[in-house]
Amino acid sequence: AADERDARERGEGERCDLHGGLWCRRRARSVPPATSRESAQNARISARSAAGPVNGAVVRISGETSVPATPLDASGQRLFQLSPGDWQVVVTAPGFGIAQKTISIPNNGKGVTSVVVDMAPPKPDVADLLVRVRDRDGEPVSNAEVLIGGESRGRTGTGGSLLVEGLEPGTVAAVVEANGFKPWKSDHLELDIGQEERIAVLDWVPQSVRVDVVDEKGQQLDAEVRFEGPETVAPKRIGTDGTETFTIRPGVWQVLASTGEHGMGRKEVVVTTDGSAPVVKLVLTPAKTEVTEEQVVIRDQVQFEFNEATLLPGAAAILDEVAATLIGHPEILRVEVQGHTDNVGTVEVNLVLSQARAEEVFKALVARGVAPERLFAQGYGATRPLAFGDSEAARAKNRRVQFEIVEQ
Repeated sequence: AADERDARERGEGERCDLHGGLWCRRRARSVPPATSRESAQNARISARSAAGPVNGAVVRISGETSVPATPLDASGQRLFQLSPGDWQVVVTAPGFGIAQKTISIPNNGKGVTSVVVDMAPPKPDVADLLVRVRDRDGEPVSNAEVLIGGESRGRTGTGGSLLVEGLEPGTVAAVVEANGFKPWKSDHLELDIGQEERIAVLDWVPQSVRVDVVDEKGQQLDAEVRFEGPETVAPKRIGTDGTETFTIRPGVWQVLASTGEHGMGRKEVVVTTDGSAPVVKLVLTPAKTEVTEEQVVIRDQVQFEFNEATLLPGAAAILDEVAATLIGHPEILRVEVQGHTDNVGTVEVNLVLSQARAEEVFKALVARGVAPERLFAQGYGATRPLAFGDSEAARAKNRRVQFEIVEQ
C-alpha cells in the first residue's frame, strides 16, 4: 500500500488486475449525475459475446461527467440516462476482460439509443492494457496520446481512456502526452498476460495571465492582485505601471484587485491548456464598501422597486463590490444579509418585504460568486431603525440592507 501511495505521488499511476471484472480505484470520490433530468436521453447498453449475453458484466461510462461502475442485469444490459454528446463505455466481465466503445447520444429526445459492446475471451499469451488518463483533479483528459515502447498506440477518447490490446508481456517504456500537460512517463511498466489497468495522472503546464488595473480615467494603479480558485496563490503588489503577468494552473479563477482607496474589483477568468494567455482588465472605482470588525459597511444604498423586492439596475455596482469584497476576504466565514424597512405599513407586511429583499440580495451575491454557505438572509422589518421620526429623511435612512459579520 505504501508503494502504491508513493507511485501515485510520483505520477506513476497504479497497476490493477482486472481478472474477474474487478476494478481498482485511484481514490474514492463523489461522482456527479450523468445528466440533468431536463436533457436526459435513454441509452440501453448491452454486453454480448458470440454465445449471447455476458453475465457479471460491469460498465463504466465517462464523458461530460462520469457514471460510477454499474453492474448490468442478468440479461447483460441496463438502461442509462445520458446527456447528448460523446461518451466512452468500458465494460469488464469475468472471463472476458475489458472491452471499450465510444458512443454518441443524439439530441432528439426520442426513443432509446441501443449500444452493444462486443466481448470476447482474452487472447492467450498477450497483455491488454486499459490506460485511463486523469488530471490532478481526477478529471478525464481526452485526446492524450499513449506511446508504448516508443510506438503510438492511439489517443484517449472523451472519457480519457484508451484500450491497448495485443501487447507482448514484459517490461516496456510508456509515455502519455497531452496538449497543455507535462508528459507522464514510466520506464519500467510491467505487463503480465491478461488484462490490467494503469492510471496516468498528468500535471498541467502553468499558463500565463496578464492583469491590468486602472481607475475610471484609465490611469494605472498600484494594486494588490490575488487569485481565488483551484489553488492558493499568494497576493502580489503589481507596482505603479498597473500591470503584471501571473503564471497559474488551468481552471476557473476569480481575479481580485484592491488599492485601499478604491473598491475591490473582480473578474472571472477561465484559464485553459491551449496557451491562449488571457488578459484581465480591472477598472477600479472609489470604494463603496469598508470592512470593520462587525460589518461590511456599504456607502451606497441597495435600491429596490417601490414596495417590491425587485432590485433596480442601479444596485448592480454596489452588489458587485460587496461580492468582490467577500471573495477577497475569505477570513469572513459567515455574513447575515439583513433587510430593513421604514415604519410605513403594517408590521407583518414590512417583515415579509424585508425578508424578501434580504433573500434577493442573497441570491444576487451567490450569482456573483459568493459561496452560499457563507451567507444567510434575515428580514427585520421596521424593528431596528437607525433614525426615529416620520420624516422622509429618517424613513430613507431606515430602508436599507446591512451585511453583519457573524463569524470570522
